[in-house]
Amino acid sequence: MTNTITAVASKAPRGSDNARMAARTAARMVEELDANKDGQVDKREFVAAMTAKGMSEQDAIKQFDAIDTQKSSRISKADIELAIRERRFKPPAAVRAPAVQAPEEAPAAQAQKPAARRPVSETLGANVDEIV
Repeated sequence: MTNTITAVASKAPRGSDNARMAARTAARMVEELDANKDGQVDKREFVAAMTAKGMSEQDAIKQFDAIDTQKSSRISKADIELAIRERRFKPPAAVRAPAVQAPEEAPAAQAQKPAARRPVSETLGANVDEIV
């Protein structure tokens, strides 16, 4: 009798990490870009903030328009989050939330073997018999 495992389910679907990252990034963007603190970012606020972060004014306007699908000239956290999840908008690194690193993607440096032990005589740089 042969049993074959065709798939292994992870504890959390990969998409949920992306959804959490999009939600954190959208919240951070609204917090940083909403100059008048009304809970939404208007086009003027968005363009001013993005140009201050190094984006050209023309690119900032295009990015805003990609997020503002209702053409209201105001975007909310939900609008930004949806645009990130649908890949219509990629926030500049200055406002992007750090990505969640999956355990299987952890750096190999953590799994390195400890350094080999050196003889005491090498560590002290002298003949151990002379010291004792």
